Amino acid sequence: MKVVLRSCTVLALCCCALSLGFAQSKTDVNKTLLPSSSSSSSAAAPDPAPAKKAKDPHVKPGSDFPHEELFLGYSYLHFAPGAGLPQADFNGGSASFAYNFNRYFGLVGDFGGYHAGDYDGDAINANIFSYLFGPRISYRNNTRWTPFAQILLGGAHGNYSSLSSSTSGSSNGFAMAAGGGLDLGLNRRFAIRLFQVEYFLTKFNPDISGIPTHQNDIRASSGLVIRWGYKPVAINQPPTAACSVNPTSVTIGSNTVVTFSVNASDPDDDSLTYSYTATGGNISGSGPNARWDLAGQNPGNYNATAQVNDGHGGAASCSAGIRVEPKPNQPPTITCSADHSSVFAGERVHLTTNASDPDGDPLTYTWRANAGQVVGSGAAADFDTTGLAPGTYNISVRVDDGRGGAADCSMTVEVKAVPPPPQASKINECLFGKPLSTRIDNVCKRILDDVALRLQNEPRATSVIIGYSDPKERKPEKVAGDRAANAVKYLGEKGIDASRVTTRTGSGQAGATNNRRIDVIWVPEGATY
Repeated sequence: MKVVLRSCTVLALCCCALSLGFAQSKTDVNKTLLPSSSSSSSAAAPDPAPAKKAKDPHVKPGSDFPHEELFLGYSYLHFAPGAGLPQADFNGGSASFAYNFNRYFGLVGDFGGYHAGDYDGDAINANIFSYLFGPRISYRNNTRWTPFAQILLGGAHGNYSSLSSSTSGSSNGFAMAAGGGLDLGLNRRFAIRLFQVEYFLTKFNPDISGIPTHQNDIRASSGLVIRWGYKPVAINQPPTAACSVNPTSVTIGSNTVVTFSVNASDPDDDSLTYSYTATGGNISGSGPNARWDLAGQNPGNYNATAQVNDGHGGAASCSAGIRVEPKPNQPPTITCSADHSSVFAGERVHLTTNASDPDGDPLTYTWRANAGQVVGSGAAADFDTTGLAPGTYNISVRVDDGRGGAADCSMTVEVKAVPPPPQASKINECLFGKPLSTRIDNVCKRILDDVALRLQNEPRATSVIIGYSDPKERKPEKVAGDRAANAVKYLGEKGIDASRVTTRTGSGQAGATNNRRIDVIWVPEGATY
C-alpha cells in the first residue's frame, strides 16, 4: 500500500509543469546565471551603468523596446502535494518566447521540463513537462531593470518509474502559473533574468482516496534573455538659423573681404553641418562662417543662402544680401531700325534696337509713338497701325542704364490707305450620302486638301466650314456640327491651325439629300463672313 501511495503521489507531482522551455544543464546554469550561485558574483556582470540611460531625442518615447524576447534558463520546482504527503524538489530547464505589443503588454508562450531522481528516499525517477500561454505586463522605464508579472494557463504532463517496484505511469492535467520576475539588461540584445518566481498550480485526480486533486507548488527560474525586434519610431526637431553679412555693400574693384555668418541652434543638440550657395560670386566655408568673394560681379543686389542640417533629416536655411555698388557711370549707346518703312493701315511694323553699355549695366527700354500703339518691351517691339490715317509717323525708343545714363533713337514709318477688302465666297462643298454620316470620305478629303494648300499659300486668309443636315436626321443640329468639326480636324492633320478655320451649322429642307453636306467658304485677307 505504501508503494501505491508513493506512486500516486509521484504521478500527481509529475503533472505540475514549469515554464516555456527546453532543458538546460542545471550545473552550468547555476554557475553562470543563478543569483544564489556561489560563482554569480564573478560571473561577469558588466560595470555598473548610470541609473538611467540618456534618452535619444530622436526616438519617440516608449517606442524603443524589443518586440520579441527569448528566455533560456534553469528552473527549480518545489512540489507540495498536501495531505501530509512528502514534498519534492525538481530541477530542470525552461524556455519562453514573448511577443511585446507595446512597452508594457505582451503574450508569452512557456515550455519547461523537470526531473527528480530520488523521491521520498525511494528509487523513483519522475519527470514533469509543462506548456503554458498567457499575458505578461512589463515595466520598462528607460533603465537596465525590467520587472514583470504574468499569468499563464495551459497543461502539464508527468511520468514516473520506480526501480524498486518496477512500476511506471503518466498523466496529463491543467496547469497555471502566476508570478513575476526581474530582468537586468546587459545591452540591447542580452539580459540576465535574475529571478522569476511563480505560484504553480496543477490539477490532477489520481483516483485514490486521500490524494489531493490539485497541487500548490512554487517555481523559480533564472537564465539568459535574448532580445530583438526593436522598432523605434524616429522623431526629430529641426534646427533654426539666422544669417548676416558684413559689410552689407561693396564697391566694384575694392577687393573687400565679405564675411557671411550663421547663428544656428538645434533643440536636440545635434551636431550641425553647413553648406552655402550664392546668386553671385564664390562663397566657401564649412562651419558657421563663410568667405564671400564678389570679385568680377556686376553691380546689383546678391543673396547668399546657408543650409544647416542636423544629420537626422532636419534642416533650416537662411539668407542675407549684399549690394555691389558700381563705378562712375558711362551712358549707353543705341541704334534702331524698322523692318518696313511703309505699310498699309492695320499692319504691324517690327522694330529692333542694338544697344550697349560700357559699364555692362542692365538696360531698360521705353518706346513712344506720336500715334498708334507700340506693343512690347525690351530691345524689340511692334508698331501697330490699326486705326491710323494715311501719313508719316515717328517712333522713338530710350534706353536707360538705371544709373542716370540714357540714349535715344527714332525712326519713321509711312502708313498708306488700305485698299477695299476682297469678298468671301463659297469655293466648294462635300456631300454625305448616308443619313447621319459625318465621316470625311476620300472625295471630300481631296477637296479639303486643295483648301489646305490654298491656306498654306495665303497665310493671312481663313476659311469657314458650314455643316448642314437633313431635318429628318436624328439630332440634325449635332450631325451638322460634327460634319463641320470633322472637316476642321482633317485640315488640322494637314498642318492648318484651328484658329484659321471656323465652323457654323445650317439646315435645309426636310427630305432633301443635298442638305447632307458641308460648304467651304474662302475668306481672303481683309474679308469677313
